[in-house]
Parts: sequence; C-alpha cells; structure tokens
Amino acid sequence: MLRSVVLLTSALAIAGCSGGVQQTPSGSSSLQAHARHFVESVRAVERFGIDPEAYAARMAARGPGLAPAAKGATLFVSDLDAGLIRLYPAKGKSPQQSGSITDGVNAPINVAADASGTLYVANNGNSTVTEYPLGATSPSVTLSTSIVYPNGIAVDSKDTLYVTSGSTVGDTYVLVFPKGATSPSAQIGNFGLAIGLAVDKNDDLFVCDAHDDDVYEIKSGTSKAVNLGLSGLEDPTGAAVDPAGDLYVSDEAVGHFAVNAFHPGKASPFLTITSGLDGPYDLAFDAKSTLFVGNSEIDPGNVTEYAKGKTTPSTSFTNGIENPAGLAVYPPVKF
Repeated sequence: MLRSVVLLTSALAIAGCSGGVQQTPSGSSSLQAHARHFVESVRAVERFGIDPEAYAARMAARGPGLAPAAKGATLFVSDLDAGLIRLYPAKGKSPQQSGSITDGVNAPINVAADASGTLYVANNGNSTVTEYPLGATSPSVTLSTSIVYPNGIAVDSKDTLYVTSGSTVGDTYVLVFPKGATSPSAQIGNFGLAIGLAVDKNDDLFVCDAHDDDVYEIKSGTSKAVNLGLSGLEDPTGAAVDPAGDLYVSDEAVGHFAVNAFHPGKASPFLTITSGLDGPYDLAFDAKSTLFVGNSEIDPGNVTEYAKGKTTPSTSFTNGIENPAGLAVYPPVKF
C-alpha cells in the first residue's frame, strides 16, 4: 500500500516521461511498494495531482528545527512523510524526540553519521546530499554534482561518502565522494535498483539491489562489485554491519518482511528476524549491538529495537514518526 506519493524514481521509472508514470518491468510489482519512499516533493505532488500549495504550506510549518541533545548516543530518523530528520536518545523503552532538522531537507530518504558526528542526509526530492556538523541544524555543505534521486547513503572510516544515484530501474549506481570533495571521484555500477548501503571494518562497501534481490560487495579502493549470492532475500532495501562484523539485510517485500544476518563469507543467514516487522526499509546498529529497524509499511511507521542476538523486539516506538525511511546512530559502530 502506498502511503506517500512518489516522485519517480527508480522504483517507478518515471524517468524522462512527460505523459505520466511508466510502469515497472514485468514481474517487479513489489517495487511499487517503494513508491512511498521516493518523495513528497513539489514536483511529485504536481505530477500526481496533489495541491503543491498545500504541500509547501505543510513543509513551511515544520519550523526551524531544534538543537539535538548533547549527551549520549543519538538515533537519527529520516521521516520522509514529515519532511524532516527526527532525533531520539538511542536508549530507553519509549524515547522522546530530542531534536529535529528541517533546514536543507527535501524528501529525506536516508541518513548516515560519521565518527565526528557529522550527519549526511540523502534528499530524494531535490537530488542533493546535505551535511550537518555535530549539533548543527543547518547544513554546512550541500552536494549535488552527478546526484540523481539519491536513496542509500553511507560513510566509511576515512569519511568517504557513498551515495546511490539514478532515475531508471536497471541503471542505478553508487557515487563515491572522497572526504571534502564536492564532485564524485568514481561511479560504481550499474545495479538494478541500488538502495541500502553499509560499510564494514575494512571500509568494504555493501550494496543492496532491491530489483535483482542481491547484495554486492565492493572492496575498499576498488570499483568491482561482487555478487555475494546471499540466500533468502526478497526486495532487500536496508543493510548494516554490527560490531562483530556480521551483515544484516532487511527485506521489504510484502508477505516476506524479514531481517537476515550473515557471517562474513557465508551465503546462508545464521539468524532471521520476523517478529515486530512491518515494512522494514532500513536499519542501524549502535555500539552495543542494539539493532534499530525502521518500519514503513504501517501508518504511522515505527522503530523497533532488538538486543544483541535477539529475534523479538525489546521495544517499539512511534513518538511522532510518520514514515521512517532511513536510520543512523551516533556514535557509529566501532569494529
């Protein structure tokens, strides 16, 4: 069920059409479920017949943003429908929102945080990435060169930034921005529908391809994407690596909501989570191996938390969240 209007994108392959929406390829109807994740921008609402003035008024009413809490681990939630980034303490049974970011945000589809606390936001609505130093609510940098409808985003230990890009199913890729660069140094791909990104202790990059139901690994310093051949995946949209180095992948296919965990070098999952999931689009770990999962299929969406190695959630909360498309934790995982 589509809860958000979508602009395009890769999931619906609206690329370059002037007369309406181009349907997804035959046999990929599950990709239409991604529609809600791809936008609530003015262009989207105009294309889909929703009053752009009403949308603009809603975005303007968000306010300037609130300074985040200064102490403790922070969970960042990119709330696509609300058009903002919500901040919560990354602990407790029902954490209350401690801050928000709205300046520079436009259909925030995903987030990542580096070791210094800089937050990176992938803005699907205007094809940009905005960067926020620790504690800031206004962006210090805005990247746009070569970025087209970004979805997934990740940052490694060298502060190299990885961003998915592309407007057509079957032709999406990953852009590589070295630390401080405003233009990409490399383009890796192509993938069917690159969405979730994650990095491990070696700064190797993992790419979830939701169109082909595959996960690829790209070794640090290379541009070759190797299909890991992971089993049991169906519509993989999110990826995260825990402190032990295990890869967790979320499946958002309707009727197959799951998070599967894989040991390095193994193709079969050693752990599968299904309890508490309803459209798990993205996930993140904290330094204590707590797993956070954003559920976007329900309305309103929520975040479920799982203690290390557990398959049933320790808690679940909404607390203002509408559509949690992306998650990140600061401080990030230390391997």
